[in-house]
Amino acid sequence: MSKLMAIFIVLTALGIIFYQNIQPQGTRTPEGQATQRERSSPPQERNSRRGRSKRRRSSSISGRAHVVDGDSLEINNVSIRLFGIDAPEGRQYCQTQTGEDWPCGRQASSALRRFINNRQVTCERQDTDQYGRMVGVCSVDGTNLNGWMAANGHAMAYRKFTRDYIDEEQNAKAAKIGLWRGDFTPPWQWRRENRR
Repeated sequence: MSKLMAIFIVLTALGIIFYQNIQPQGTRTPEGQATQRERSSPPQERNSRRGRSKRRRSSSISGRAHVVDGDSLEINNVSIRLFGIDAPEGRQYCQTQTGEDWPCGRQASSALRRFINNRQVTCERQDTDQYGRMVGVCSVDGTNLNGWMAANGHAMAYRKFTRDYIDEEQNAKAAKIGLWRGDFTPPWQWRRENRR
C-alpha cells in the first residue's frame, strides 16, 4: 500500500508541475493571483517574447478583406497582420536573375488581393503586435493565406516569431518563384535600412 501511495504522490506532483508549465501566459490562478511567469517577467516582455506567440483568448473575425499590403489586411475596420510571414514592403523592389528591378512589394499585395478575390476571409487571433494590430492566421475557403503567400514566393517565413511556413518558403525557393526568382533583401532588413 505504501508503494502505491508514493506513486500517487509522485504522479500528483508531476501533474501539478505539468499544469503550471502549460498554463497560458497571463492567466490567473483560481484565487486571481498572477501566475509565476507573470510575476517574473518585466511588463514589456510579457507581451513580446521572441520566438513565442502571445496566445490570448481565442477570437476570430470574418468578412470582406481590404488588402493593405502583402502581409496585412483590414476586415470590418480591424487591422490584421498575417502571423508567421513577412512580405516585401510596398516601396520595395527586388531584382530578377538578369538584374532588372521589379516591384516585389506591390506584386505581393496584388497577388494576395487576386487570390482573395472578394471572397470572405476568416482570421484567428494568434497575438497582438506592438502597434495594436491583431496578428492572425487567415484563410479563404479553407486555404491558409499565410501559407499560400509563403508557398508562392510572395512572402518569407518570419523565423523571428515562429517556425511555421518554413517548408512553404523552402518549396518556393526550390521552385525559384516569386521573390526567389532573383535577388532581394529580406523585408525586415529592408525596413531597417529604409526607415523614413
